[in-house]
Amino acid sequence: MPTVLGDGERPAGPSGARTVRAEVLRYLILGGCKKCCVDESGIDLVGAYVSGALDLNYATAKHRINLDKCRFENAVEAMQLEAPLVSLQGSFLPGLNLQRAKIQGGVFLRNKFHATGEVSLSGAVIGGQLDCSNGRFDNALGQALNAHSVQVTGAVFLKGDFHATGKVSLSGAVIGGQLSCIKGRFEKEKGDALNAQRMRVKASFFWQGVRVDTGSINLNAASVGDLVDDMSSWPLGGRVNLDGFTYERIAGAATPTDAKTRLDWLSRGDTWKGVFFPQPYEQLAKVLGEMGHHSDRRQVLLEKETKLAAYQLQENIKLRQDLRAKRDAKPAPADHSDLCNQVGWLWFRINLIPIWTWLLRVVVGFGYAPQRAAYWAIRVITVATLFYMATYNFGGMVPSAAVVLVSDGWQASMAAAPDMPAQHWLGTDAGLHYERFSALAFAADVFIPLIDFGQESTWSATTAKGAASIGFVAYWATWFIKISGWFITALGAAAITGIIRRD
Repeated sequence: MPTVLGDGERPAGPSGARTVRAEVLRYLILGGCKKCCVDESGIDLVGAYVSGALDLNYATAKHRINLDKCRFENAVEAMQLEAPLVSLQGSFLPGLNLQRAKIQGGVFLRNKFHATGEVSLSGAVIGGQLDCSNGRFDNALGQALNAHSVQVTGAVFLKGDFHATGKVSLSGAVIGGQLSCIKGRFEKEKGDALNAQRMRVKASFFWQGVRVDTGSINLNAASVGDLVDDMSSWPLGGRVNLDGFTYERIAGAATPTDAKTRLDWLSRGDTWKGVFFPQPYEQLAKVLGEMGHHSDRRQVLLEKETKLAAYQLQENIKLRQDLRAKRDAKPAPADHSDLCNQVGWLWFRINLIPIWTWLLRVVVGFGYAPQRAAYWAIRVITVATLFYMATYNFGGMVPSAAVVLVSDGWQASMAAAPDMPAQHWLGTDAGLHYERFSALAFAADVFIPLIDFGQESTWSATTAKGAASIGFVAYWATWFIKISGWFITALGAAAITGIIRRD
């Protein structure tokens, strides 16, 4: 049974009837003596005011330590403490140092626990849970909760009314269970509000209903099992670092997996300190593919290539500006020649490569949307069909067979209907059996390479009426459509076969 002092609530200040000296408490934690033995259940004290400094550095507690709803006058020093269990739930401390402690069971800093200085669990080994649910950790100018390289066999809870004003560090932490931050609150005026670099969570990472009022979330190279989150919990404004963050799957009934929502998420964490990182897109695409969302996977990879191309262009522009500044500084002749070559190469990369990149994105989506080539083919053939139909109706198309053009029948039609000779000739006996003109077939014949529909070999645009005629325009437009056809179909084939994609 616990020893309850006063009303059992945390005292507001010193109280004669509820005060316990830190030296006495330490003596009891270490086991007492034969005359003052400690029950096997351990120290179980509720509602005490602990005066003085409780020093448990390098100590070994024989039984569990339960000091709930207590108020400590000074910070508790317990570096490399060995104990079966530590519970300070509901207690108030100016600080707590459990650095490199070895706790066989759990550490409970929950249920209105409040620390106004650093709580350090750096390097600690905890055999059970680390539960900070509904706890308050205040150290605005430093680390509020330092759990760097902590090893927790069970779960870690930073949830409920958990509130940290100051840095929370889980960098290098190894958590055997889940990490739950549901409805937690993190804030740090400058720097990381949560630093979880290289953290390892073997089970689920819950990040839902979280508030990050100030500061950033650093998940660089962190690894978790299931990711269970919502978009409102991720701060905007470049305050998330997702570079190297990996997860096995996206779980939870309310957790979004569609590409649109996930791309919004990645946009909040793909750039850190001005540097764009494509890895978060590769990771998301990998997980979506394994979950069977193949269409969403392709959209993610397409967005990655689009953003990467834009970032590389901006970097090339900055580099060219720097090289120009060096060149204008009039360096030695040899250096000047080398700089000029570099500036020239960058001009090529800045002005021509983006055109190629743009075409790849628009025509085949960098290989992840090969259907776009078919859409472009339909568009070009449709426009070309309407254009060639107008060209024919205005007399701009003529038979391409030389024997027809020198025949008496054609010459007669030229004389009788100089503006529309083809239509007149087809209406005579001479042209009765000649292949009729089809604007759609002609457009397809021009656009699609290696397939002969028979129209281009029997009809062609005429330039006889001069540069102002529609036939003259159609003649040169045909070459443009031919080149477009070769380009679009070649890119489409490359995309379908996977030559373009960078999987």
